[in-house]
Amino acid sequence: MSRTASRFVFRCLFWATVVGFLCRRTSATRWIPVLQTGDIPPALDLPSQVFVPQRNETLLIGGFDTTNKGFGNYFPAKNSSGISAYSSTFSIRSGTTRDGTPQWVWKNLAPSQFAVDAGGSSAAITDDGNMVVRWGGVQMDATQNPLLSTVHTMNFTGEAWGAWVPMQTTNTPLLSAFAKAVIYGDLFITVGGIDADGAVNNAINKLSLRTGTWSTMSVIGENLPASWGHNVVLWRNFPLRDAVVPNGNGMAPAESSDVLLIIGGQVCPSDTRAAGPSCFIKYPGYALDLATETLHLLDTKGTSPGYRAQATAQLVLQPDGEYALSLTGGYYGDSTYVYWFWSDNWLYTPTSRVWSNTPIANPSTFPNRYGAFCVPPFATVGFGSTFPYSVHTDAWALVTSGGDTSQSSLNLSGGGLVVSVTGVEYILTMRDSRGLELGYGGETVMGFLVDEYGRTTIGVVDDHGNGTYTIAFQASWAGAHDLYVNYNGASMFASTSVKVRVLPGAADPSTSSVTFATELYQGVNASLALDVRDFTGNTLLQNDALMATTVLIAYTQSSQYQVPGFRREPTEAQLGYVDGQVIATFVPESLGNLTVTVFLNGMYLSNAVIPVNKPIERAYVLVII
Repeated sequence: MSRTASRFVFRCLFWATVVGFLCRRTSATRWIPVLQTGDIPPALDLPSQVFVPQRNETLLIGGFDTTNKGFGNYFPAKNSSGISAYSSTFSIRSGTTRDGTPQWVWKNLAPSQFAVDAGGSSAAITDDGNMVVRWGGVQMDATQNPLLSTVHTMNFTGEAWGAWVPMQTTNTPLLSAFAKAVIYGDLFITVGGIDADGAVNNAINKLSLRTGTWSTMSVIGENLPASWGHNVVLWRNFPLRDAVVPNGNGMAPAESSDVLLIIGGQVCPSDTRAAGPSCFIKYPGYALDLATETLHLLDTKGTSPGYRAQATAQLVLQPDGEYALSLTGGYYGDSTYVYWFWSDNWLYTPTSRVWSNTPIANPSTFPNRYGAFCVPPFATVGFGSTFPYSVHTDAWALVTSGGDTSQSSLNLSGGGLVVSVTGVEYILTMRDSRGLELGYGGETVMGFLVDEYGRTTIGVVDDHGNGTYTIAFQASWAGAHDLYVNYNGASMFASTSVKVRVLPGAADPSTSSVTFATELYQGVNASLALDVRDFTGNTLLQNDALMATTVLIAYTQSSQYQVPGFRREPTEAQLGYVDGQVIATFVPESLGNLTVTVFLNGMYLSNAVIPVNKPIERAYVLVII
């Protein structure tokens, strides 16, 4: 490439980068809707959620229908009128459609109907993913004890979940609803909750699944506030020493240990309206060392999610291979009894001790809500409620633009890199650092073809909304081209990796021309020279497009002997190729003026009137010496 062309390309790519920078999104993280299919349940408020990683499946157990009601009315002492609870169990399989769109497939586990309509149960899954344990909850029949005391299990055998089966237990603890639960080894552990009168507690109970015996954990260290609406997450091999407040109450922390993270929540009783910070637990939260049963206060730097309850929490794997705690949504009531609901997302990384607020490009797209449930592996949430206590049935994925150009691909539609000037399309498929298709669009993608003279063709980009982009070029110049793709303001593919050979398009009469002879001779081969070009003026050389060209010649004869003229139907001329031109040959049959009309690929090209003369008789002189 010449120096002038190089400067031209540099300027082109420089401004492409500037445009990409100016047009890029301030944040590449955004909410996108999740497609839901199958046995989609009715609106569920605060169902119990269990994630089964072995089958990439989430179970939703029970829940309430509280349209235009409130969670303060879940107890008969308040007013259960108009509130229904469900006995159903639903399964969600998370995945993507063929085009990469996040998708939930619902299934109603009909054999797993619970005996009692109830919500607010505590539920957890065993390590092998084959048994769910459920305890407690609120039944909406005021004639009975509102809180359930029984423990039920549901087993996965073969290819299906079975029915809920009661478990015989002893030493039943204080009954609670909305306690959060995990299973650790053979222990079913519950934290906090609300009693039958609506009072919150901070009890940490454990049930031996081997013996069926309940006991209360004797926690040392920090004092855990009584709460409900908190989050409890089991984090194995947690970097405890780096993440908690040094010299806190209790034993010195181990370097790492299996812990329960207990974060957020509401400390006011359910019959008290949320009123300012005194009713909420402020983040960062607590870490319960399960080896020593010691409660530590998490140590964080900078800002935190603040006061909130009923947020959605899950562990997410970061691109660097480190896990972080993802916290989404929730609510808070200030001292004037104004409620705030959020659609934000926070990530907590223990090694850095930082809560980071994820910038979201379209926060208003996802309705602010509390009590939504999450479905890995996508950071997706669904259902949940908002003021004035309306239960939603939609689902959303919080996706982060993790496009990794080294994992992404650019393919020519139809294959090959030799293309026609009439059009070429490339398919750009963006993947993240793990090689997984992003499954969403909205990024800034630009494409350029630059020929050896620096002439640039800008591609037209079609965003399919699923991580793939079609870049279409209508090149104007034949010859070798370099291909450049710009992704979110940064160069992605350059000429060092992709070269394009652009061929001329089909013959086009508007840019082609014919050179006629000034005179013709009867019975003698005549020829016409055609300069055949495509619609942009590129000369067709001896290639497929040129070889497919047809030249038809029609001529009208006017006899010099006053014989009526005749019109010959167009006949295909004999074609030859010389130095980039098409030579069409034919034979004039009569004397007079011949009107010759030339058609190129069936379209009119040109015509001319040419006299046809007698052949020149050659005179031979015999010289005798």
